[in-house]
Amino acid sequence: AALGFRTVVGERGFGRIAFLMVRSDFRRMGLGSTLLGALAKAFAQEGMSLVALDSALLPHEFGQSLEALGFKAYGLRTLSQQD
Repeated sequence: AALGFRTVVGERGFGRIAFLMVRSDFRRMGLGSTLLGALAKAFAQEGMSLVALDSALLPHEFGQSLEALGFKAYGLRTLSQQD
């Protein structure tokens, strides 16, 4: 499951992924990466090139997948800037 929001500040917007969870018996199958990729693509199609992921509850080992998807750590959040 994943939950994303569009956030608009002034004339600019960005995507915010507030929740991402894959049940433990379904992990390591690429489902989390697929969910993140789908949300990032949806935000990009709406012209939002910045995506913030609140990652305080994500497993530490998921960090490598985040980097592969273009996210960079920023405190408890990870950010992705799409071109």
